Amino acid sequence: VTLPHAARRPLADWIAGTISAPIALLTLMNLLQQPARVRAALEPLLEQMRVFGGPHEQEKAAQMDGLLARLPSALENIGALLELERDHERSWSGDPVARYAALFDALVKQSEEASVALYSLGDAALLQSVTTEVVTQLERWKFLGADRVVLQIGCGIGRFEAAMAGSVKIAYGIDISSEMIAAARRRCAAQQNVRF
Repeated sequence: VTLPHAARRPLADWIAGTISAPIALLTLMNLLQQPARVRAALEPLLEQMRVFGGPHEQEKAAQMDGLLARLPSALENIGALLELERDHERSWSGDPVARYAALFDALVKQSEEASVALYSLGDAALLQSVTTEVVTQLERWKFLGADRVVLQIGCGIGRFEAAMAGSVKIAYGIDISSEMIAAARRRCAAQQNVRF
């Protein structure tokens, strides 16, 4: 399969299992910048993996096919967010904190899930699985507990505060983006021990 040079590394890493399919897609979108180019890079490789690959490669191809089928507009959505970020970077001058606050305000209006983690591809279930994985690790490390007060700097949409609320005394979150804080407050409205 002939692949654009820039696309080879993330695809090799994905096949080897060192990065997930969502991270591979995000990396490809960042490198190739257009959904059509990502699909053009992926499809011949996936076809080769389906037809000529061993069980590992066939399973990987099936996983990627399933992800793309479940989220048919994911590449377009991520492409739009990346383009919004590029446009914002080109047009903005002045205070960098205000610049990033305005960028995150714009991103969260497009997709709450993708604005805090582009690798979620805008999918709430995918973002929740990663959030749960991180909170589970924090629990294993004994960072959480009924007597703990936690603060997240750059809390985004409050996904971690929502996930930790049952495991801590109080969870605080701060962010430079007022739109992110508004989304976080909506997400955690029922949790009495969460503050933004």
